[in-house]
Amino acid sequence: EDQMLHTNNIEQQHSSYPHHFLLHKLTILLTSISLFFITTTLVSFTLRQTQSKMLEFTIQLSDHVRRELPLSKLVVVHVVENCVFVPIMVGVVFFLIEFYMGDKFLAFMVLSLVWIGEAYSLISMRSIQTT
Repeated sequence: EDQMLHTNNIEQQHSSYPHHFLLHKLTILLTSISLFFITTTLVSFTLRQTQSKMLEFTIQLSDHVRRELPLSKLVVVHVVENCVFVPIMVGVVFFLIEFYMGDKFLAFMVLSLVWIGEAYSLISMRSIQTT
């Protein structure tokens, strides 16, 4: 009920002041664009760093196998180094949930779409560089 009254109140204000309506829409647009860039930057950073760590791990793993060194320390160090990215992504999820006023599904879908887009971009750019 409160949300309906709030929506009706906003519509009445916008009908009497058209410039307020345009300002409101512009604010929504700018907020959405900034949210998109923040989320995309954090996801891109996480993907690139994870890819870099995986390549480094692969090289070190092949070196350890070739020299017949124990793998446990290498695996533990790799897992600990990559746990740094967990708080970043959890923070993004909580930020999106708060931004979308508790709508967890919408927050998850936005993050998933950004993640899929960045993964596609990373894969397509990598395939262009190798050809």
